[in-house]
Amino acid sequence: MMRVTTGGTRKFHESIGTIGAQIRSTRVERRIVTNTAESPQKTIIVANVRNITPIPPGVKPPSAFHQQLREKGENFRYVLVLEGDEWKVVEVWNLMMGSRQLYNYPTPEYPSFVPPQ
Repeated sequence: MMRVTTGGTRKFHESIGTIGAQIRSTRVERRIVTNTAESPQKTIIVANVRNITPIPPGVKPPSAFHQQLREKGENFRYVLVLEGDEWKVVEVWNLMMGSRQLYNYPTPEYPSFVPPQ
């Protein structure tokens, strides 16, 4: 079984949960919407991420748009590839208002323009 499926990440976050909760005030809920294997080495996951942080009393209520985001969440597309025996995230896309790429796995940089010789 590969590391990504063994629950190692969950165990790690549970071990530091109290420390992280003290530092981080925003809480999110993640739900996998689709999981598509394009090949044995590449998969695409669409996950819904929703802010579940309680709104403190006395704070101005969120706008209708932000309230809808809190209720329905936003969909993100993750592209994962298998390198050796580990899955790695190579791209992250926000699918809310048209696809926007938020993360791209760093690759070697090459000159994009070569002047005439």
